[in-house]
Amino acid sequence: MPKPGTFRRIIKRITLIGFSLVLIGLSGSLSTWLYLKHKVKGEIITTPNFYGKPIEAVRAELDRLGLILVIDPQKVPSNVVDVDKVVFQSPGPGKRIKKNRKIEVSLSSGVEIKRVPELKNQSIYFAKLMTEKLDTRISRASKLPSDKYKKGRVMAHSPKEGVEIPQRAGISVLLSEGPQREWFVMPEVEGISYSLSKAYFEENGFRVVTKYKYNAKLLPDEIIRQSPKPGYPVQKNATVTFEVNRIK
Repeated sequence: MPKPGTFRRIIKRITLIGFSLVLIGLSGSLSTWLYLKHKVKGEIITTPNFYGKPIEAVRAELDRLGLILVIDPQKVPSNVVDVDKVVFQSPGPGKRIKKNRKIEVSLSSGVEIKRVPELKNQSIYFAKLMTEKLDTRISRASKLPSDKYKKGRVMAHSPKEGVEIPQRAGISVLLSEGPQREWFVMPEVEGISYSLSKAYFEENGFRVVTKYKYNAKLLPDEIIRQSPKPGYPVQKNATVTFEVNRIK
């Protein structure tokens, strides 16, 4: 029969062995759980910035990271990014994603080319609408008299119709001011009857503005001062101003 001390040592040893087995089991379970969690979660990767990079470099980088490249078949016009370089990616740069995820990119088709429409004989308003549809604009408008084109109509434009232009490139137009107005030399009318002078200028297409002032030394209805001054060139339909001596 074993001694009491020997029995206690046996029990203690068995307890230690059992506890060790439990710890080993727990450790194995924890390792298995962490392994499975890692496998389920997958390796996390931060997406690079591919903007402006050639597709060959993008493909090589994604292969290295274990990500899948998807290229959008529809290219996107760009005035900034060269042809066949990335203008858009999804997910965007700096996103945390799992390994083996897809990265979709859109490539540049380069500067979008438009053709100048026929703007001749169009109103400036309609010409602006047409150019805005092409994502461009009227960048300069000059004016000249014309007997052929109505006032405000486009007589010519540069570039001409059918010429290819990039987006947002300006178009210059030459607008009609209408028929050339006649020129006159302003006669001297100071000291002459206002009524007669007014009738003459209005019959010849001028607009007359009248101001009144009293001067006791002059006759009533006499022109005291005129503008423009005598000898100045004036166009038909221009405004002439008379200062007239009023009746007291």
